[in-house]
Amino acid sequence: MADYLVLLGPTASGKTAISIDLAKELSKRGYKPEIVNADSMQLYSELDIATAKLPIEQRQQFPHHMFDVAPPDQEVTVVQYQKLAREVISAIIDRGSLPILVGGSMLYLQSVVYEMEFAPTDQQVRAELEKELEQNGAESMLERLKQLDPESAERIELGDSRRIIRALELYRLRGRGLDEFRKDPGFWRDCHMFGVDVDREILRERIHLRVEQMWEAGLVEEAKRVRGRLSTTASAAIGYKQIEKFIDGEISRQEAIEQIQLLSTRYAKRQRTWFGRDENIEWLSPETAVEQIISKARL
Repeated sequence: MADYLVLLGPTASGKTAISIDLAKELSKRGYKPEIVNADSMQLYSELDIATAKLPIEQRQQFPHHMFDVAPPDQEVTVVQYQKLAREVISAIIDRGSLPILVGGSMLYLQSVVYEMEFAPTDQQVRAELEKELEQNGAESMLERLKQLDPESAERIELGDSRRIIRALELYRLRGRGLDEFRKDPGFWRDCHMFGVDVDREILRERIHLRVEQMWEAGLVEEAKRVRGRLSTTASAAIGYKQIEKFIDGEISRQEAIEQIQLLSTRYAKRQRTWFGRDENIEWLSPETAVEQIISKARL
């Protein structure tokens, strides 16, 4: 049997509900399941509705880890997450329990599963480059990258200013750009990876319904509470920027909802594309996911 299980998939695919049902079934079979979060936005406290975080009372059924590990004004980088999540998973295994890593944040999840060594960072260099970006624009910065590191520049779109800055930072620090990971990294520890496969049209309908339910559950009030207190990463959570525009009267309620639905659907498409490249993932139907995991993982 593998050291731990991984359950992943696009947003609104039903991962959380499946993880709870799986934990219940594993408990009946004598296992001691513990769930580890792999959603980068659910790492932050107070970001509950927008991130579709499982309520605390429902988390009490089984041990849940890596939720609310930092306030919303702090950064939890993928490097920090990798270290913390691996420590949690190792501790769970050491006490004879079975970790289930659950989430859809692509790089965060894969940073735990695979042997990834992250390239260095330098806050001063990053700040200098960000200032240059403001002064000169992304096109100028990308053109400089093409001259310094054509291979990295080919992998970046003009609108992706964050990756342009990252590539230039890496070039400054080590003389090469975005070749951060081995193309075929090995596993950190033995695991069994499962993905929830939902029809695209059904997934789109689920996303639309979820956004409407979030709004009714108090998404606007949550956005008001955290406004002005979000770190760079936390502020990227889909929904908050659109809610702020609604609060400021720049867009209507319906426009805000539709924008959040569109952005969520696009994010789900990126998730499917990212995970679709990983041949180690076994894709399952949500209706029979628990039974398939039990069978395929020989539990």
